[in-house]
Amino acid sequence: MRILKRSLLPFIIIIIITLGGCATIDISALTADDHQYGQTRDEQKLIDRAVRFNEDLTRKGLILQDSEVQRYIDRVGENLVPPMAADAVEFEFYVFRDPVVNAFALPDGSIYLTVGLLTRMENEAQLAHVLSHEVAHVILRHGLKQHRSHRAGMISSHIADLVLFGTSIAYIPYITSMASYSREQEEEADRMALDLMSNAGYKLASAYQLFAIIQEIKDTESVKGSIWGSHPSNVQRAEYTKQIVDSGAVAGNPEGRVGRAEYQHIRSELIIENIKLKLGVKQYELALDSIDAALKESPASPWLYYYRGEAYRRLGDDPKGAAREHAWVYGKKYGDDLVREFENRHKEFYTAARKSYEKALSVDTDFAHGYRGLGLLSYQRGDYKVAREALEFYLSHGRDIRDKRYINNILNRMDKP
Repeated sequence: MRILKRSLLPFIIIIIITLGGCATIDISALTADDHQYGQTRDEQKLIDRAVRFNEDLTRKGLILQDSEVQRYIDRVGENLVPPMAADAVEFEFYVFRDPVVNAFALPDGSIYLTVGLLTRMENEAQLAHVLSHEVAHVILRHGLKQHRSHRAGMISSHIADLVLFGTSIAYIPYITSMASYSREQEEEADRMALDLMSNAGYKLASAYQLFAIIQEIKDTESVKGSIWGSHPSNVQRAEYTKQIVDSGAVAGNPEGRVGRAEYQHIRSELIIENIKLKLGVKQYELALDSIDAALKESPASPWLYYYRGEAYRRLGDDPKGAAREHAWVYGKKYGDDLVREFENRHKEFYTAARKSYEKALSVDTDFAHGYRGLGLLSYQRGDYKVAREALEFYLSHGRDIRDKRYINNILNRMDKP
């Protein structure tokens, strides 16, 4: 799914410009009495363009529409914003429909967390730390400082590569990430984040524990340059944050809120969405990693087995896409030899797909999507009798079927000699 179209690219480039370089100009934080937020022409332009950027994302369906998840994120986020900053800026929190690990903030107070990041965290205190860090960037007006420093060229060279590669929703955060912030700015945001967390009553130890969790993520499940997926910098940030917490420089309650149970409930609502997003951008192997991890917690989920089958089926159907992802994940050279390697494994992938669909049906014999998977797999392999029976069962027993026309077209094709 390509989304860097002409209507969106200018906004992305403008936002990138706001995120380049390090700050050297004295600009008051939003917690100061004389901050004069939005009073200068350049800052107002950044705000206006950020608003239009968000409108474009919403129009293209890149913002998750889930009322339960949204209420939860809003509650946590709004509790972290200091009153003076809330009076200056209307903070808005969004879940970005992207499977990679990232979070970023725009100068108008819009804060985005990806589905990929949310499914990696374990509790509300870790969520609070990420949100606090992004809130801090807005309060400290790092976007404006970067814009005025004229250092945006640090990352603008990536744009052409992304367009040529075929940018999808998995890569938008890459070019709107915090990669261009200086180390000093990131440390400044981390320090303020601890203050915001403490004021909201969260356990500060969760902040540096977060980095250990993210550290386990493969490089390719994060956005290159994202501070929430950068392995070397996360080691340093964990040490830096732990030093601050252990020193007592930020007053915190050792018995502060962690919020694991409620967060795990919200996280469970996003796991399937994350898997679907990965499959949508041809991250088949990474989808399998996510599915296998989720199955350890939910071994009786027919949906997880179904999507496991989908991942294997697509590996068999799309050797070029599979080879490209494999090269990306493991740092190999993409070429004809790697494509042939995946072409030669199609039987292995199809066998694994069938076993996964059958496992889904063993968990729930009436699970309609299990029959959908078996039907499509059988059709692709030329077993029309099994395909027809399975797909007809899917149509007659499935709920909220959105691909009825597609399935009927396949059934009609099998009728033709």
